[in-house]
Amino acid sequence: MNDREKRLFLFLAVIVVGIGALFGYKSYANYRANIHTQMEAAKLTLNNAEDFLVLREQAAEQLAFLERSEPEPRAIQDVKPAVMQFATKRAEDLGLTVLSPGFLDAEQGERHYARVRVRMTVTGTEEAFYRWLHEVQSPNDFRTVFSIDMITMRDDNTKIYCVVVLEQWFVPEPSPS
Repeated sequence: MNDREKRLFLFLAVIVVGIGALFGYKSYANYRANIHTQMEAAKLTLNNAEDFLVLREQAAEQLAFLERSEPEPRAIQDVKPAVMQFATKRAEDLGLTVLSPGFLDAEQGERHYARVRVRMTVTGTEEAFYRWLHEVQSPNDFRTVFSIDMITMRDDNTKIYCVVVLEQWFVPEPSPS
């Protein structure tokens, strides 16, 4: 092989190796991009699984709370006066005056619970009112303060006039079938 053929052969070999390196690099870059995409998908799946685990733990805590403190089934006729009596007694014990207690319509919840709403108008000092709210607002007893409308009395700004709606959630007695 003469000198000219050797150079041509070397030149073609360099071109073939360069083209091969270019295709090899492109193939490697695609492989890395594919691995990166899979890694991101795996991280997203892991984050979703961790979020689901947190939600599962919260739901388990809520179910455990319900197992510990769910009230016994009661008739609505028993719940209404009990809620009214409790709220009125606590208000009077703290020095509040109950002006017009009354019931709003009872409602059956979406599935398992029903609720009784009590509407009360109370007057007294703001401090006594907040202590009363603290006592009647009791999620552990399935009792909540649904709404508060409060204004200061015109003649004595240390006293307030409030309309409060309390809700008591309970398990209704099963209806005879």
